Amino acid sequence: MPLRIALSLGCRFTFRPPWGSLQIRHVFPATNWRRGFRRMTEKIERDRVRRKRKPHFGPAAGFWITVVSCLSLFLSAAEASEATPDGRTPMDGTGESYWGPIPAPSDSTQTEFDGAPRPAWEYPLLVPYRVVEFPIHMVTSGIGASYVYLENSGFIHWLGQVLGPKPIPYGAMASFKAGGLSGFGAGVSVFHNEFFGPDNRLKIRTLFTSTGEKKATLGTIYGVGHDATIEMGGGYRLRRNSRYFGLGPNSKEANESFFSQEIGWGGVTFNQVVTEKARIELSGLYSSVGTRLPHHDHSPALVDVFGGAADDLPYGYGARSEGVTWSISLVRDATDTTRRPETGSIHRFRAARFASTTDELPAQYWSYRIDLEHFIGLWFTERALAARGYLNWIDEDRDDIPFQRLLTNDEPDLFRGFRDYRWRDAGMIGASFEYRWPIWVDNHVNGVGLDAYLLSDIGQVFGDFEQIIPRRFQVSYGGGIRVIGNNDFVGRIEFAWSQEEFVFRLSSDQIFQYAGGGLFNGRDQSALR
Repeated sequence: MPLRIALSLGCRFTFRPPWGSLQIRHVFPATNWRRGFRRMTEKIERDRVRRKRKPHFGPAAGFWITVVSCLSLFLSAAEASEATPDGRTPMDGTGESYWGPIPAPSDSTQTEFDGAPRPAWEYPLLVPYRVVEFPIHMVTSGIGASYVYLENSGFIHWLGQVLGPKPIPYGAMASFKAGGLSGFGAGVSVFHNEFFGPDNRLKIRTLFTSTGEKKATLGTIYGVGHDATIEMGGGYRLRRNSRYFGLGPNSKEANESFFSQEIGWGGVTFNQVVTEKARIELSGLYSSVGTRLPHHDHSPALVDVFGGAADDLPYGYGARSEGVTWSISLVRDATDTTRRPETGSIHRFRAARFASTTDELPAQYWSYRIDLEHFIGLWFTERALAARGYLNWIDEDRDDIPFQRLLTNDEPDLFRGFRDYRWRDAGMIGASFEYRWPIWVDNHVNGVGLDAYLLSDIGQVFGDFEQIIPRRFQVSYGGGIRVIGNNDFVGRIEFAWSQEEFVFRLSSDQIFQYAGGGLFNGRDQSALR
């Protein structure tokens, strides 16, 4: 009411609301006081909006905000320390936790980790450990930091969009390979995970490398009921720089020679689940393996090193071995993942019969394979020791078997630290070890990430069991990085040394958990694997 009287009388008036001040400096006629009042309220509203856009807190406001915040944090911490999961407030420092009752503090329930005394004899033992651990720690930390940087910059996401599978049942992915005899290579994989049915899969792969290697494969898997599948596949591979050093564990590095090897295969495998962790595999496979002179960039040729006389050339060189292999395998797989298995084992026993289908290189023989793998969880989460032992032999005189069908160090029996085809004979025995630990994981423990590992391989080839002598075992060692995807193992980058050479590899296959899906994944089928 006083405001209306002042306006009607035409006098000056100062109005001071709680959020500011307004002084009316104009005299409004008594007959037009409503319009003046409306202008005054509009100006008050404009001042309020302006102050809201640019808040200003004085020293007193800042002081009280600080006090209230500290008090809130104190009360929250006190409430969290006193409360228990079931809502009770213990008075003696004990209570109920997720794992059970919390005992009262005592010497038996408390321990101190920092500053624990160390015996004097332990210090000299730590010196070699630190010397070995420091470069490994620096390398793995640098790789992890680099990956985090690329992830934060968006490069990893962009690369995954370009090269990775799309969220559709079909698509294509680029693939790469480096190291060994292949040199650097690239290819493409076309896949379909619902190929004329929800349980059917199709994969087509190609590979071309800098050393002239060419490879093309096609594989399919068809679901037959709930517990059985039929796997079919075929492929072609030309490697123009295959190596030959002679036969047996005493073949000399100085006898290195080259030849071209051409392989074609096609077959079918029936998988029947017997129990939750065991299955039977029945397979029939046709394969053809031919040899000839190498590419002119690779010398010396095999005929130049071992061609002093016709009898000096290995049996089967310059000809093609064609035949059918029938096999039966018993597989027990107690692992639950191919990504980071910490426990579980794989036992595989296989027997096969090969018979030639032509008279050019006639041969008939039985062959056998035993493959045992075990994963041991160690003292820290996600750290594990992967151990593998295998024995593979052909039950026939090696002089009656074409040399291109003899066993050699190729995937998965690599003898890392030696390039492919360094050793060759009718039998092979070996063991592989990997100590693995994660160096980077995205978001959660089992997420996408990188695992580092140290490796060691030991083994030899043999013509008969009497040749298996420990002093003939070949040993190699090294390390690498395993790339883990959302659902499966993706690939590995590794390096290894032996007494002969240093070998670097980039591959999408691992030597552990290798056997499954051989035809579907396009693996060579010329020898028993």
